Amino acid sequence: MLPWRTRTTATLTASQASFTVGSGGNIAIVRPVYFDEVKYLDTSTDPDTEYPLVSLTDDAYAAIPQKAATASYPSHYYYNPTFSTSRGTLIPWPIPTSATLQWVLYTQTAIARFAALTDAFSLPPAWERMLRMNLALELAAPFEKQPSPVVVAAARDSKYAVMRSNARMLDMATDPQLTPQTSRHYSIYTDY
Repeated sequence: MLPWRTRTTATLTASQASFTVGSGGNIAIVRPVYFDEVKYLDTSTDPDTEYPLVSLTDDAYAAIPQKAATASYPSHYYYNPTFSTSRGTLIPWPIPTSATLQWVLYTQTAIARFAALTDAFSLPPAWERMLRMNLALELAAPFEKQPSPVVVAAARDSKYAVMRSNARMLDMATDPQLTPQTSRHYSIYTDY
């Protein structure tokens, strides 16, 4: 349901073990629940080069015995989307010592909240109908009304339309273990 993907860069300070993500944090963006991708940008190369980082789960991060290990460049990251301070915590591992790095964060971006009923705004295609139909469903219960089947179907269909418009093409990967590793090839000329 989120229409935009945002690329954000931020300083990856050398020898810093963790970074806060959120308003007023080290990385001042809206605190994401998750990241689509996390990379680091090496600015010592010309042109600058982005390298992907591997995400660590809670268990995988907990299993690392030397969390303070250092290296020139990180290979993994751990993100804890804590909410107590309205900030999450992003941890590179191993802790990078290079002073030429930046974070590159790819996140889904939600539509901003409306401050007043008179605010002007523009939305992507299909959003107006989706908001109108689903608002009708939300308002039915407080007024003790049963929404008509037409409104229920229109709300459902409008949500699907928005989801379709936000769908993005992904690269398809194949597990190498599922493909044959033989040197023989099929010939259309000999049928062997």
